[in-house]
Amino acid sequence: MKKIACIVLSSVFLAGGIVSCGKTTRGKVTDDWKGTAYEDQEIYLNSNGNQLIDIIKLDESTASMITMTTPSGGSTSTDSKNGVVNKHEFAIKKDGTWSWIMDVTLTEGTAAQNYLVEQSGTWSFVGTTKGDSYKKNERILMNILLSRATETLTDNQQVIDTDISQNTFTTGQRVDIYTITTSSKEKLELELEARNESDGNTITHSRKITLEKK
Repeated sequence: MKKIACIVLSSVFLAGGIVSCGKTTRGKVTDDWKGTAYEDQEIYLNSNGNQLIDIIKLDESTASMITMTTPSGGSTSTDSKNGVVNKHEFAIKKDGTWSWIMDVTLTEGTAAQNYLVEQSGTWSFVGTTKGDSYKKNERILMNILLSRATETLTDNQQVIDTDISQNTFTTGQRVDIYTITTSSKEKLELELEARNESDGNTITHSRKITLEKK
């Protein structure tokens, strides 16, 4: 599963510090939301000095994907595609469950790539820890229990290839931890930052999501 699906399905390795909005409540986050803005950036730097940056941006109707590749000591090459958002919704339920669906189509000439990404699981507020900078209910933990991604390639409106990936996880195995930067009954803004280092390779991941009441 490539590009959009890979980035969206990434999980947090280490939550970073973000200035948050202050105390929120369960009633402010539980609702059926529509995505009005989304930006996801993943930077991969390997031990040889090669760097890959993937950036995905969505608003309510349009989508773009930029990939920048920089070999060690070389110049950067950039590939970009644009398209449409068919559906982008996020549901956070009072029973402690959540679901997220993102349906995006990118086009290039007569070819089109459709990415349908679906996730679901359980959620809770992250408890406060003595000495940290967060207040009560400023962070929300999303346990990912099911991830499904479908990529469909078409050319001249004829299906060329379909790739489906589905994984299930146990509680705590795959987790996203978001900081709530804006919280009201009409609008919810979430951010995450993550960083992982292993065997000389570094992955830095950031995401911003703006949700508005459906």
